[in-house]
Amino acid sequence: MLATYTKKMKVNFSILFFILINYTSLAQNEEKVVTAQTSNVTIGGACGMSICPNTSVLLIASGAFSYTWSVNANGSTNDSVYVSPSVTTVYTVTGEGINSNGEPFISTATCTVFVNQITDVVINGNFSSTTNTVNSSLPLGVINSCADNVYVITLSMNTKCSLWPVVYDHTIGNSSGRFLVIDNGFNTGVQTAWSQTVSTVPGNSYRFSFWANCIYSQITYPFKIRTIINGLSTYTTNPITPGIWKQYIAPAYTATSNITTLSLFIESVNGTKDAYRDFGIDDISFATCGQDSLQILTGIKNSDEKDSESIILYPNPSSGIFFVNSNKAILKNINVYDNFGRLVIEKKMSKEQLVELDLTGQPKGIYLITLLLNDRLQRKRIVIQ
Repeated sequence: MLATYTKKMKVNFSILFFILINYTSLAQNEEKVVTAQTSNVTIGGACGMSICPNTSVLLIASGAFSYTWSVNANGSTNDSVYVSPSVTTVYTVTGEGINSNGEPFISTATCTVFVNQITDVVINGNFSSTTNTVNSSLPLGVINSCADNVYVITLSMNTKCSLWPVVYDHTIGNSSGRFLVIDNGFNTGVQTAWSQTVSTVPGNSYRFSFWANCIYSQITYPFKIRTIINGLSTYTTNPITPGIWKQYIAPAYTATSNITTLSLFIESVNGTKDAYRDFGIDDISFATCGQDSLQILTGIKNSDEKDSESIILYPNPSSGIFFVNSNKAILKNINVYDNFGRLVIEKKMSKEQLVELDLTGQPKGIYLITLLLNDRLQRKRIVIQ
């Protein structure tokens, strides 16, 4: 009887010893999860880039199995996240995984995206100052007169000509705002509506833009406005929209000297007389946030040569329709940026290999495409002509 009891006790001690050893091992592993044993998580993509305010860029975390981004990255739990900072911002991601020794870890990485603030070099582009004159090939006119072939700076279209409707400026949108009004009547050829010489920084990329609004329908007698930089044409609008303020943006221009001359030309569409070339211009801008964004984006890690050759992008140049063929590679995301670093198109996909990009209506110029391909980021350039 005693021998039997002793034998049972030995078996029970063996089980207890086994449980104790395994419990200690589990406790040690649990401690390793709480106190990181290694730091394998890194952030790539736009990390360290300099961008324009509110530009959408991609941050990509790697080195772990799961991720949690900081609140300013929307607390995303994906390995990659798009952010659009308005000021220089630090982002943090925490990753969990298993290191090369088979041990669990928690690791944190940080990344700074630098934001260059926008500087507009046009003086009085919103016509808010009390100055009533601009550099124009048209003479200065008077308000409360429907005489044509003149320009005025006024508060509303109908204060130039009482036969015109009430249209306030674009900046403020009420009777306290001022803007440039062109009363060009019947004319042919090209005339200068506005011109200004501004100070620029060689190597910086600038964007020439303005808002326009015309009085009469452009169906019968359409006219256009052309942007001129240092005597060279850079962009021509579609016929101006009557009754609605609309912004027109020329492709980015990289300054080559300390001064740059800007002009807005009025021109006919069909080479004949344009009746009622009567319109308003407001919020003229020639803005920069630093160097050409195509050069700034060098912080993105390029795919290797093999991945690069797998992408076919056609036709290029194009009038606006492009196709991306990744062959057997998997496309997860495509972003298209204009030459000022602004996001034009964003496409998120699932296993697509042929994608159409429709940039119809975008200004002519060079655009940057970033493609997330087999978990690598690749860049290409396209041209709209």
